[in-house]
Amino acid sequence: MKKITAFILAVATLFIFASCSFLGGLDKKDYEAEPETFTYYGLEITLTEAFYTASQSSEGANYISTSETDITIVRMSFEEYGYVTSRDAAYDYCYEMEDVYNSHGATVRQVDGIWMCEGVIEVLGYEYTSLVAFYDGTDAMWSIIFMCEEDDYDVYEEHFITWAKSVVAP
Repeated sequence: MKKITAFILAVATLFIFASCSFLGGLDKKDYEAEPETFTYYGLEITLTEAFYTASQSSEGANYISTSETDITIVRMSFEEYGYVTSRDAAYDYCYEMEDVYNSHGATVRQVDGIWMCEGVIEVLGYEYTSLVAFYDGTDAMWSIIFMCEEDDYDVYEEHFITWAKSVVAP
């Protein structure tokens, strides 16, 4: 379990440091744009046409962005990392998030069967709210990290959850 959580946190850390300058607020047009489905190793997520694939990592991560918002998709194969449920991963991630990122208020919740961890993290003096959704796949566990500036979370939370509900994990 610790190996999976460490992997997710490592990928998230790389993502955060690489993209801090891009995070901010979605323009209303970004989240109201036409739906578009992105596919990564068989996982499908429906966002909007305002997003684009920013990069793919050989470590099992995919970064999808708008000019202001980034989403990270992480695939952890059971063969490499062992089997873990999305519920256990969500609780472990919240615990580690508080430890690694000095997060405050990290909580776990379940929305329509999707286990999620959310909390505020500080990176380079900026505070972001992170909502991480976890999915059980047939050969891998998946996590999708949605992030925005802490002050903007009230605006984005419903969009993050809508996008999280659109996921089809293989």
